[in-house]
Amino acid sequence: MKIVWIIIGVFFVLLIALLSIGFVSSKEFKGELVAEVDGSEEQVWKLLNDIENLPSRRKEIVKIELLEQNPTAGYIKWKEYTDMGGYILFEVMEKNPPHRLVLNMKESTFGMTGIWVYELNPADEGKTLVTISESSTLDNFMLRILFAFIGRDANLKEEVKLIKKDINFF
Repeated sequence: MKIVWIIIGVFFVLLIALLSIGFVSSKEFKGELVAEVDGSEEQVWKLLNDIENLPSRRKEIVKIELLEQNPTAGYIKWKEYTDMGGYILFEVMEKNPPHRLVLNMKESTFGMTGIWVYELNPADEGKTLVTISESSTLDNFMLRILFAFIGRDANLKEEVKLIKKDINFF
């Protein structure tokens, strides 16, 4: 019986430690990642602005709801529905083709909001230097626990990985 109480005690200590990590982890994050992508600035720009085809390229996005379009700027507000039953509302804050795109994650069902800035610059022969900056807030303390273990820059790394994978989509 003593071993059962020890196991229960260890479980609760670990649970309290994990919850504490979530509560004390910073809600705010600022980060930047630079990567070279095999594709021209125009190709990367087209990929970043191809909102309608996101569900065919990204398994976690099951549906896109296009909310607002500008004839010259393209889609400027949309909602991405995820495979976990939630959504993310994005709005374009700035477009300077094919060099700079600023997106605002206005709301999400998982408690994250923020600004993502994509800057594209020419690199060697048909390649593009992509700089992605993130300035985000994560209110959900359970996700803060997760990001404490996987790294707060995990979104930036995943975004670069997906751009490199999807550049040949067109």
